[in-house]
Amino acid sequence: MKRTFALVTMLAAMGTSSGAAGVSFEYDRTLPLELTTEDAHDLPGGVRLDEVAFRAGDGVVHAALVLPKDTDDAMPGVLFVHWLGDPATTNRTEFLADAEWLARRGVVSLVPDEPWSAPHWFESVRSAQSDERDSIAEVIALRRSLDALIATPGVDPHAIAYVGHDFGAMYGALLAGADQRPEYYVFMAPTVTLAEWFLLDTKRPPADRAAYAARMSAFDIPAALGRSTMHASLLQFADRDEYVSRSKADAFTAAVPANDRTVRHYDTGHALAIDPATDERRDWLLAHLVH
Repeated sequence: MKRTFALVTMLAAMGTSSGAAGVSFEYDRTLPLELTTEDAHDLPGGVRLDEVAFRAGDGVVHAALVLPKDTDDAMPGVLFVHWLGDPATTNRTEFLADAEWLARRGVVSLVPDEPWSAPHWFESVRSAQSDERDSIAEVIALRRSLDALIATPGVDPHAIAYVGHDFGAMYGALLAGADQRPEYYVFMAPTVTLAEWFLLDTKRPPADRAAYAARMSAFDIPAALGRSTMHASLLQFADRDEYVSRSKADAFTAAVPANDRTVRHYDTGHALAIDPATDERRDWLLAHLVH
């Protein structure tokens, strides 16, 4: 299942206001989520996977809610946001194994399909004309995803983590400057500007690349990170990353609050699809969320 997005207009907000200079990620938290369970599956090891849907602005988010079958009243929660890469894992499947592993240890995870999970999203669906509006919509949708995660019975709203890869990490950085609820962040292979990745689209470039980059600079990732109140972070980078240079990785790292910041580099490519990265990410989350 995919997430369908219409343009999200700016709504009067309750809660944290905020975003990057000139950009607001405010939304009305009193609007009903309309959270529904469309299907449910029992998985090995005492785990349940619910197929859920909820409202986000003018769109609907479809996600997997992965949780222990035997729940309690103080379960940590994780929001996982996938990458744009291999079509096989450019969707919730990138992190379902992580979510199942955590559920067997008492953690609830919400794993949405993001807009870029749509086939040919980068080269055919998104456009330079809508990137600004859709980026605002995405951060608001992430905030609504946090609402849905925290609305799950038994989830502790004071023990919330965010894990994002690639675009998921970059939008997570913007979320970190707008929403104080996640206290723990895992950033996988991000860079410091949205524009540089959108401008990789050579088939449908903006008419004026410099003007486009200037507009998109309003989504100031380092500034958003500087406003974050996160308690701890794990940064995972690839030393053979074809998209994120070491200098870009270092610039992102420098912008993340230094308190309890762990930085790891792996001898692999942008996908970070190796056991050491997976194992360290899972162990880090467990150590910070389950006491």
